[in-house]
Amino acid sequence: MVYRERMLARLPRRVGVSVFVSRLFSGGVRVLAIPLLTLFIGWSALFAIHAYQYREEFVFVTIEESSSQALAALPLGLERLTGVFVDCEKRCLELEKKPRLWGVSLGAYYSASSQGIEFEESIDFSRGGKVTIPLGRPVSVPLRDLSGNIVELVDNSARVARGDLVIEGTERSGVVRFRYGGECFSLAPGESWAELLALVDGTVTEVDEESWEGAVQEYLASGVPVTRIAVCNRGFWPKAGVRAHDSRGGEVW
Repeated sequence: MVYRERMLARLPRRVGVSVFVSRLFSGGVRVLAIPLLTLFIGWSALFAIHAYQYREEFVFVTIEESSSQALAALPLGLERLTGVFVDCEKRCLELEKKPRLWGVSLGAYYSASSQGIEFEESIDFSRGGKVTIPLGRPVSVPLRDLSGNIVELVDNSARVARGDLVIEGTERSGVVRFRYGGECFSLAPGESWAELLALVDGTVTEVDEESWEGAVQEYLASGVPVTRIAVCNRGFWPKAGVRAHDSRGGEVW
């Protein structure tokens, strides 16, 4: 009985502490909820403004990779890999399925080829104006030779690149900022950038633009792999020019 009385005597104090902690926690949640709600409303308003600004058009960028010796075999027949049709003159795209372009501010088309044969391509649409092009990612295109054996079309060791190309931002003026090979660049609509890399004795060597022609002929004669990476800001493209076709569309994120 004495023990029970002592426990009952302590109970009001514990209940009081519990109520105090509960009130303190509840008050803290209310204090945090106000700025979080304000932040959410502000972010939503900014996104709505951004989407409205790009309601009819988006900035379109092309990234082209051309390698001299990336073909490990000559294909007997090779269909287009994704069937993305790009018409820069008319500023239109044809995809298998038209993606939802609401709020999209950037479209990026990447293609890789060797000796005039395209072996890789992709297209991405971004609402945030950012996208990563994995130039360093190996490409696998298995084909059958005359004997029916499976062979790889692409020799990835002959593709010379300096890692991924990351588009870090798209401005409303149409300027695109990207990072590649540890350097940062920006291109206004209509501007382009390119570099030529050679794999000389296992070392990636950048070729000076003024000596491209002579260097390419020399490297080709000596069997040195050469790759040209070109980035072009095609300016604003109308979203109405993106149409459905019979090939795979791009991803919107």
